Amino acid sequence: MKIVHAILNKAFPFLVPIGVICGIILGERVSSYSFVVPWIFGIVTFIGSLKMSARSFKNTMTNPLPIFLVMFVLRILMPIWAMIVGNITFRNDTYTIIGLILFAVLPTGINSAVWAAMYKGNISLSLSIILIDTLLAPFVMPYSLSLLVGANIEMNATGMMMGLINMIVIPSLLGMAVNEFSKGEIPKVWGPKLAPISQIGLITVVIINGGVIAPYFETIDIKLILIMAVVFLLAVSGYVFSWFLSKLSKMKRGEAVSILYSGGMRNISTGIVIAVSYFPSQAAVPVVTGILFQQVVAAVVGGLLNKASTKEEKSLST
Repeated sequence: MKIVHAILNKAFPFLVPIGVICGIILGERVSSYSFVVPWIFGIVTFIGSLKMSARSFKNTMTNPLPIFLVMFVLRILMPIWAMIVGNITFRNDTYTIIGLILFAVLPTGINSAVWAAMYKGNISLSLSIILIDTLLAPFVMPYSLSLLVGANIEMNATGMMMGLINMIVIPSLLGMAVNEFSKGEIPKVWGPKLAPISQIGLITVVIINGGVIAPYFETIDIKLILIMAVVFLLAVSGYVFSWFLSKLSKMKRGEAVSILYSGGMRNISTGIVIAVSYFPSQAAVPVVTGILFQQVVAAVVGGLLNKASTKEEKSLST
């Protein structure tokens, strides 16, 4: 299973967009299985949460500034920025604007800890941010959407809240509880074995939801290209805002890297499920297009981090 996990890990940035394309091509042949998506996603979240521990969370909270910075980016800066950009580029197109704001208010991606680990980030900080933001998401997301676009839509806020609790909060708490009660032994033994199942589950979710939004990708027109461009701008903006705040606060490298990925990545699979379940499918299009960019942008940011650290090492040696 370790070999399978290593192969999937390297191929994952390419497999996700391929999954979207496959889903769109297959259309109704896979969209009919959308009822299993919340269950699959709950399992994926549980597996990803096995590495979380109350001890690392407690240690991280002794220096809460990095967490506050990320929460500011995720919960205030990005939603307002998405609303401004959405209203400028898609005036009177309510559901596209909703999709852009939904993309911005999504909880941070669980994979942000993986990317942070690859580039010497503070893993405890990354996991703590994931836990806090995951627990806040069911309450903050519906409120943010109601506040920013509520006057223009009818939204089942209670249903969305319960969906988020079932998909990410309960599985996350269960995963952390398993870690605590086994004193880290179960995640240590089963974590590597379950990791490929998690990755395959995410790709399955992407394919099925790709089928759900397939009708909106039947023709590639100017509007779709513009949506992709705006989503790409929002995806990059999360990293730029996070980088600027970490520099302004003079964070150490490990903390800065974790802030960067936590503020830049989104739990897009959750967003697709929420968009498809509680809004017309048109609102899911901006969220789905984020899948095409997220892993690629994360990889480019990692390359820039490597270049920056190489320059720092050279300057210190001279």
